[in-house]
Amino acid sequence: MRALRRDRRPGAHQPPRLLRGDRGHGPAADGLAHRRARCAPALAQHRRRAAARDRRQGRLRRCDLRAPLPRLGVDRRGGRSPAAHRRRRRRRPARAGLGLRRLRRAARRARGRRGAAQPDRRAVAPRRRPARAREDPRRQRAARARRGPRLGKARAVTAWHTRARNELEVALGAVQLRALERAISLAANVRADRTPDGVAYFARPARRGVPVVGIHGFGGDKETWLFMAALVARSRGVIGIDLPGHGRSADVAESHASVRHHAEAVVRTLDHVGVERAVICGNSMGGGVALRLAASWPDRVAGIVLVASVGRDVHAGGALAWAHGDNPLIPRADDIDRFMALALERPPPVGRAVIRYVVTQRVRRADALHRLFRGFILADGDAGVPSDVAQIRCPALVIHGEQDRIIDKRTALDLSQALPRAELVVMRGVGHVPQLEAPRAMARLVERFARAID
Repeated sequence: MRALRRDRRPGAHQPPRLLRGDRGHGPAADGLAHRRARCAPALAQHRRRAAARDRRQGRLRRCDLRAPLPRLGVDRRGGRSPAAHRRRRRRRPARAGLGLRRLRRAARRARGRRGAAQPDRRAVAPRRRPARAREDPRRQRAARARRGPRLGKARAVTAWHTRARNELEVALGAVQLRALERAISLAANVRADRTPDGVAYFARPARRGVPVVGIHGFGGDKETWLFMAALVARSRGVIGIDLPGHGRSADVAESHASVRHHAEAVVRTLDHVGVERAVICGNSMGGGVALRLAASWPDRVAGIVLVASVGRDVHAGGALAWAHGDNPLIPRADDIDRFMALALERPPPVGRAVIRYVVTQRVRRADALHRLFRGFILADGDAGVPSDVAQIRCPALVIHGEQDRIIDKRTALDLSQALPRAELVVMRGVGHVPQLEAPRAMARLVERFARAID
């Protein structure tokens, strides 16, 4: 019996197969190795012919004459044979979904046997979505205003990324501001404390000369004076005060947010620290407090420095309209960048994250700031900014930023002309907060003014 059988069809080159009836005879036919040895020449010839055919057809084929014979159930290309795939499919377990359907079907049959009525799905009308009740158009508009404009998917993702980046920047700014405050406090040797009535302040004892007191503007805090205070503290004492309702000081009602109440808080802080006379530096609203101190407590004021200060006409014009309407000094969450451009002309020596954190804190305290602004603007007479500043006899230094977009330059000119012993200095390239935008130049001006008073 022949041991090899070939396919004689033209163009067909298949590997030789072992015959089923070949059991082997003789001493060398007792194993698979003998049969492989007998099939090896024919198998090598088949592989050479297959490789030549693949080269003619433009295909690449690896021909290894030393490769072993294909195993049972594995074709010559290295994959599983069709028979092996069929056996594998038969052994594959059923999917879990079919079993779940079977269980649900059995549960429905069990409920039916217990007497539960099974409705015919073809006879039941499809459930329709109930019509929405017609809402009030005003409520719909208010809801749309709260929800904001509808954005596309890409714009919504962009808005989410922007919001997440801003929140991360605010958190980073809070950490940076705390670290900066500690560093400057250690460098300037100032200590932070609070008076019994809840007014926060920082102070450095006076070595020689008259100390300098910094009073911030509306919505600000004593930290706006830290950079300048670190420079001035080299030669004299410095004090920074958080007005009531601002910074870390206790909150106050609208009736106690007048200029006079703020001036009384400054006097109590000076008594608590043990300072008899000082040079009062006031920025914006703090300038109005400095004017009230010089008019009502002249023995406690050695001189005043008015930095972008409000004037005698603070109760008229746009400020009065701001008290009853939209106030640009109280930013919203969507116009932080506009407020920063309005208040600052030159970026201060801090990162953008710190500025964004400070402005965000102002946004979160919008309701309290509206109340404080009304109490400040609507106060008149002895409770407000003094209108007759000619009675103030102490020396005065009026400083105004050339690029100030909040207080007009004419206000500084009017104050310098109305005060008997006043000097006007206009700082170029500076906005509404010179002590934060140009602390070195401000420190030189204040030091020169205080040295003249000594």
